[in-house]
Amino acid sequence: MRCPSRLARGDSGPDENRRGDRSESAAGRHTFGRAGRTGRRPSCGHRGGGRLRSRLLVTLWPELRVNIARLRLHDNLAELKRHVTDASGLDIATTVLAAGIETTTAKVENDTPVEVDATLRPGIRDIELRASIRSQWQAECRRCLEPVTGPIDVGVTAIFVDSLDGVDDDAADVYEIDGDYVDIGQVVREELMLALPLSPICESDCAGADPERFPPTASAADTEADDEEEKRDPRWDALSALRFDEE
Repeated sequence: MRCPSRLARGDSGPDENRRGDRSESAAGRHTFGRAGRTGRRPSCGHRGGGRLRSRLLVTLWPELRVNIARLRLHDNLAELKRHVTDASGLDIATTVLAAGIETTTAKVENDTPVEVDATLRPGIRDIELRASIRSQWQAECRRCLEPVTGPIDVGVTAIFVDSLDGVDDDAADVYEIDGDYVDIGQVVREELMLALPLSPICESDCAGADPERFPPTASAADTEADDEEEKRDPRWDALSALRFDEE
C-alpha cells in the first residue's frame, strides 16, 4: 500500500469563483470546475501517524456518496493502462450543510455551507481522492471571550481500498470502498474537525478581558482554601494562649 502525500491547507477564505459550472459531456460523464491546489503537506506520519477508517454506518451527506463503477479497472493490461493514465477522472463539485462539527474550543455551526471540490482517479488497486474543502468556523476568543470566526480552506489527498484487511496501521488516510461507492463525506468531516483551532483568538495582540466589563472573581477552589485556613482545631487554643518571657 502506497502512502499518499497530503496537500496543505490554504490561508485564504472562501472563493465563490473557484467552484466552476457543472456540465455533462457527450459521453455521459459529469465534469465540474476544480479548485486550485495549495502547497503540500507532510506525507504519512503527520498528525501522529496514519489514520485507518472503515466506512461509516450512516452517510452524513448523501450528496458525497459517489458511484465509482466506471472507475473500476479491468483485467486487460491495455485497458488498465488507459484507466491509470486517464487524466479526466471523476470530478465532483457541490455544497453541503455542516452538522455536528464541533470540539471543546470551536465548531462549524450547523447548516453552515461547506464547499467541496473533489476528483476521484483510479489506481491499480485503489481509488485516489484529491479534494479542497472550504467553510467557516466559529468560536470564543480564549483571551477576551468575544465571538470570533475564521475561514477553513483545506486541501487533502486520500485513498479508498476494497478492504482494510492487511493494510499497514501506519498508512495515512486510507478509507474503505462500499461496493461501487465511496463516501467522501468521511474525509470531509474529519478534515473539518482537524481544521478547527485549538486556541482561537480574535487578534494576535488581544489584551484579554476588560476588567470594567468582566470583573475578576475568586474561584470556588480559592474560597474553600481560605475557609480552611480560618478554621482551627480548638484543641490547640491552649497553646495559643501561652506566653514566654524573653530574657
